[in-house]
Amino acid sequence: MELYMKLEYYEMKSAEKKQKHEEKKQKHSENRTKMERETMAATIEKGCVLQFTGASEECSREDLKAAFEEFGDIAWVDFSRGEPSGHIRFRQSGCAEKAAAAFAESKKEVVGNVLELKVLEGEDELDYWIATERERAAARNKKRDFSKRRGGRGRQFRNKKAKRND
Repeated sequence: MELYMKLEYYEMKSAEKKQKHEEKKQKHSENRTKMERETMAATIEKGCVLQFTGASEECSREDLKAAFEEFGDIAWVDFSRGEPSGHIRFRQSGCAEKAAAAFAESKKEVVGNVLELKVLEGEDELDYWIATERERAAARNKKRDFSKRRGGRGRQFRNKKAKRND
């Protein structure tokens, strides 16, 4: 049997508690991401996301939308001007495959560059949808936090002055 001084014992127990807490936190995080992936896999429409690379610096969302709208209704163009790559999300499944096949066949250019296209499938597509949903949730929370800060301190100072004068 080992004897510990009181301080050593508390430090040892504190370290054990921290380690258990970290393990529990990691396990919870793994379960949450696993559940998130399962629910997202069940709800997404597959074959809607087209990844592209090779865009010029002058290329804009409008240029991309104009080039790809003949293949189907575009829900979102995830692209920033000056970036070489991005994603195009169609509303219906199968449109991304049609667009990729047509562009590969005709070598069509967008603002002077031929784009390399890839239809996202499987894990890549799931990762894209999860990242998109996290960004959307962060934007919603940001808006919500801003609305909580409205207003001021109100009339509370006037009331205190009035009470002092009585």
